[in-house]
Amino acid sequence: MQYLCVKQLAAGGTVYYPGEVIPDSVILPERSAKLIKSGYLSELDMEMPYKSIHEQAEPGTYDGTIQIVMKGISEGENEQLTSVAAKADEIQQVFSIMQMSAEEGAKEITQVKSENVLVLLHAADSRKTIKNAAKEQADRLFSVMEGAGG
Repeated sequence: MQYLCVKQLAAGGTVYYPGEVIPDSVILPERSAKLIKSGYLSELDMEMPYKSIHEQAEPGTYDGTIQIVMKGISEGENEQLTSVAAKADEIQQVFSIMQMSAEEGAKEITQVKSENVLVLLHAADSRKTIKNAAKEQADRLFSVMEGAGG
């Protein structure tokens, strides 16, 4: 069984970093369940092999996006990972808003037009005001998009 490293982990004499694939037989079967439950690993679906961002694109065709893998909502013991391909300016906008006070950030979020920014803010910022503002703005964006037929 291959696993995707979610949190930095030392196994088999090697340090694995988030996003790296841990080869077969490195993780002992009796340890895998605990490491998955603790958020260090995620099982790889062998029907859809994992490819790093470098393997997904042809050489020289990097489009300026950065793949960000985040923990999603857990359903029972099955942890879900959400992946966002964000551009540098979107990531900068996320950090700018996170550096603001909750009230200033919530006001700024009403101007955000990027779904990626809203998803990242909702996942990364622990402030309830920011989470709620990001969700409300996403709802507004989707209702406008649905109303426009797209």
